[in-house]
Formats: sequence, C-alpha cells, structure tokens
Amino acid sequence: MKCKMILKQCLALLREWWKNSMWMRTKIANYTNYTIIQLICLNACVITDTNRRDIVFLLDGSDDSQQRFTDIKDFVQRIVTDLNIGANKDHVAVVQYSNTAEVNFNLSRYSTENDVFDAIRGLSHKGGYPHNIGAALQYVREHVFTSDSGSRLLEGVPQILILLSGGRSGDDIRTPVRMLKEIGVISIAIGTTDADTIELQTISHEPSYALSITDYEELPTAKQDVFSLLREASHHGTVTVAAVPENHFAFVSTCFVFVADSKKQDVVFLIDGSYDSGNGFEDIRRFVEKIVGSLNIGENRDQVAVVQYSRDATVNFYLNSYSSKNDLLNSIGTMRHKLGRPLNIGKALEFVRENVFAATVGGRRAETVPQYLYVFSGGRSGDDVRGPAQSLKENGIKTFSIELKLQSADIVFLIDGSDGMRASERQILDFVREFVKQTEIGPDKVQVALTQYSTEPMTDFLLNTYSVKDDVLSHLGNLKLRGGFTLNTGGALDYVKNNVFNASSGSRAQQGVPQILILLSGRKSEDDVLGAVDGLRKAGIVLYSIGVNNADSLEMEQLAHSPSAKYFIKDISDFPLVREQLLLGIASHKDTVSPGVGE
Repeated sequence: MKCKMILKQCLALLREWWKNSMWMRTKIANYTNYTIIQLICLNACVITDTNRRDIVFLLDGSDDSQQRFTDIKDFVQRIVTDLNIGANKDHVAVVQYSNTAEVNFNLSRYSTENDVFDAIRGLSHKGGYPHNIGAALQYVREHVFTSDSGSRLLEGVPQILILLSGGRSGDDIRTPVRMLKEIGVISIAIGTTDADTIELQTISHEPSYALSITDYEELPTAKQDVFSLLREASHHGTVTVAAVPENHFAFVSTCFVFVADSKKQDVVFLIDGSYDSGNGFEDIRRFVEKIVGSLNIGENRDQVAVVQYSRDATVNFYLNSYSSKNDLLNSIGTMRHKLGRPLNIGKALEFVRENVFAATVGGRRAETVPQYLYVFSGGRSGDDVRGPAQSLKENGIKTFSIELKLQSADIVFLIDGSDGMRASERQILDFVREFVKQTEIGPDKVQVALTQYSTEPMTDFLLNTYSVKDDVLSHLGNLKLRGGFTLNTGGALDYVKNNVFNASSGSRAQQGVPQILILLSGRKSEDDVLGAVDGLRKAGIVLYSIGVNNADSLEMEQLAHSPSAKYFIKDISDFPLVREQLLLGIASHKDTVSPGVGE
C-alpha cells in the first residue's frame, strides 16, 4: 500500500512538473520518450509482475467490419485460450469503436476463462462510422486502463492494448497515442490492407509491434506473432536505470527508486549550476522542492543534500545540515544559481562520493542506509564520467539522472531530387524544415547537412556550413529540387560517406558524436546499393530510410540500419507522423558506434 501511495505521488509530481515547466518541456518534448520517465517511476516502487497482464482488446466495431465480426470474435477467443485467466493472473477487457467507443466488459468483470469466453461469444457488433481511432485510444486510457475499471498498473502489472483496425482513422491519433505511452501502455496494432501502415506504426509500441493482414478473415495467421509480442511486451516494464554512458548522461527522470520499503535514506541532488542550465535552474529547483516535500525528513529518517556543479562542485548543504523539512525547503528556495563553465560531471561525481556521502557530514552507509544520487545536467560533460560512475556503483550509491537536452549529432539529409519527386517537393522540403525547427542547432549541438541526387549527387550545404538554426532554415526556405531522370542511390550513398561525413566537412565522428543519415527516396535505385550500405555501416553511420511515392519496399528495408528505421509515406498527412517517429528514433538510438568499432 505504501508503495502505491509513493508511486501516485511520484507520477503526480512528474505530471505537474511537466505541465508547469515550460523550459524543460521545450527541451525534452521532441527528443525524450516521456513514457520512460513514468515507466521508471512505476518500477521505482515495484518490479513489474510478468506473471500477470492486463490485456485490452480494442476492436473495430464500425460498419465496415460487420461482415467479418465473427472472424474478429474468433480471433479474440483464440488469444484468450492461450492466456492464463484468473483473479490473480491475466485479466482481459474488450472495447469496440467506430465513431465512438464503448466498453463491452472491463478488466475487473471476469476472473475465469469460461466467463470471458461466454462474454466474447455474446458480443454484438457495435456499428457506426467513421473509424475514430484517436477518440477510442483516449477512451481506453480514461475509462479502461484505470484502477476503477480493474487496471493493476499501480501493482506493476504490464498494461497491453491489442488494436484491430480496418481503415484509416477519421481523427488525429498523435496526442492519444502519446498519452497512452505516458502511462506505460504497450500497444500492438493489427491492420488490414485498408488500414494505414504509418498510422499503425505510430500507434504501436514500436514499428515491429504493427502487424498487417489482408482482411479480418486472415486474423488466425497473426496469432503466433501476437503471442510473441505479448511475451515481449510482458517484460517491457522491467527497466534497468542505473547505467551511465561513456562520457555523457542519457538522463531519465526517476523518483523514489528502491525507497518504497525504506524507513530512511540519504538522498543527494547534484544540480547543473552552469550556464548550460540557464533558465531551467528555476524548474530544477521547483522539481527538487516537490520531491523533498514528499520525503520523510528527520535525523533518523530521510536526509537530503544539494550540490551544484560546473567547472567545480559547490555544496549548498550537507546530509546532516537540516533535520527539519521546513528548514530544508527554505534553503532550497533561497539557493542561488552557481553559474560557470565548463560542465565537469565526472569531477562532480567524484566530489559527492568523497565529500557529500561521507560519514562526517551525515552519510549513513555504515548503517546500511540506502544512498541515492540524482543528477541534473544541461549539457555534455567536459571530462570522463566512467571512472567516477564506477566508483559510485562500487560504493553502493545508486545514481539516477535527468538530462535537459538532446545530445549532439551530425545529421545529413540525402534527398532524391529527381523529376519524379517534383510533385512532392513542398512536402519534402517542409519535412526537413520542420525537423530542423525541432532540433538545437550549433557547433556543440546538432549539425545538419543536405545533399540532393539523381544521376549525380550535389551538396547544398555541409555540416559546418551553418552554426545557427535561422541560417539553416533560411537556406531551406530557398531550396528547390534540382531534377534529373536517372536515380543512382548507391553512388549518392558513397558520395555522402566520403565527402560529407568527414572532418573537413564538419563531421565530429572522431569525437564520438553520432553520425546519422536520413534518406528520402521516391523509387528504386538504378545502381547497386548493398555495397554502399555496407560501407556506411562500417563507418558507423546510422541510416534511416524514408520511402516516398513509388519507393521500393525491399530496398528501403535493405538500406535502413534496422527494421524500425524504415518509414513509408503514402499520404501527405503521413509527413508529420513520420517526422515525430524519426525524431524519437534518433533520440533514443543507443547503438551508434565509432568508425571501426565492432568490425
């Protein structure tokens, strides 16, 4: 019970912080999957119980599915047959949607397999038009994945949604999808040929969780794929959060991790006090105040310390400085922004280990009191963090962190500029412009280059041509596709590897900055692409392929660095959806290697 209460407090704090923290939101929203924050917060209290699942079927109940509704019911029964239904095991709910959504039965309604079977067998087709999938997703979040309806989210039980779609949504899905992911729901989307592939991939947990069938009568062929995904989804909640990357922190927010059953703990906040944290310092302060407000402060209870750092670390107060929550909050409320450069995270980690968690200033490691370090950062570390992070781990100090901005990256757009792309010229160039608007451009942040190709490639600007976002946008505003008949994608890939992804053109590969290539292609290449792709991979360049118009599906798959890195745009309205998926994919990509690594 105490665990549930702490979890509720944690989620409430994060939601309020997210809602009110404009600076944080603008820094994080485009790059960080906020779902991670809530999932980690969830697992802070309880390890996800992979032996129990809450599974919600969201079924197409529109007029279009009426003739195949028997096939849909049969599919749900086939899935239920292999589940482990029980009061303390798997729970199932069924919802139908068309222009509106309605619950047939919720997660708490039935606790035996026979009862669930009878309920499915007795389902009546809802009817209605159109397919408002966005409204249906919002409905299940607000009315089905809730404690009142039987959801066991607060007990750490995986929350899984299985959506059946027979057509393109008649409303916007983006916000409902994001909000479902925020509460930790893992979605599997199954669509017929009339459904939109990009839409299914956007709804699903990740693109591989989107399955395609010709018609609902083919649903039995998808059963094994669904079960494979169900097994995988059941383990998504168990997140490991204490890993620290090489020389920067891919920070995620955590709160009360491993503390639900502790009567006392030592908590240290290590706050970025440099110029990099800028206006965000006040947001950090408020966030820390809210966390401290929920702790049980006292001499033999929870103790808190706050340290700021930039070039060096400075203690605001130690673990034993205050035994009163009011005194502690007053001190946090009046602390001044340290300022300074550079940002030496490694040095700061070493400082808190030696000087803040020490017994002489209140550290209670000798009493086996749990010790936690929460690190806030607004930039890349100027020194190495691996050694200090390992020392913290060896001393039993669990380190969790929050990053305030996207790590730097070198991103090259390679655009099919041939005659066949002219009809989509405005949408393609708008796609690039909107992408750039959502990134932080700068020599120490994200750098962007653009090359067009048809018969031959030609670079419009290099990675080091512009260091200011407005200059990049100005160039893109005047850009036109060059035209051409032949399409030599292989030659263009070789060209950007040799002439754009190099140090003289601004590439920071040798400094460990991720090298990203985004290809937009409208049809199959007339030269070989496999050799060029192999060369890119050996060079550590991560390729995202986007197919437009008549792009070849197999070729797009061969080009992409992974199955989830290929996208297809079938309709003008797909451009924003793909852009969001692409931004998230790049921001969450963790497998970028430096040249020569892993060969």
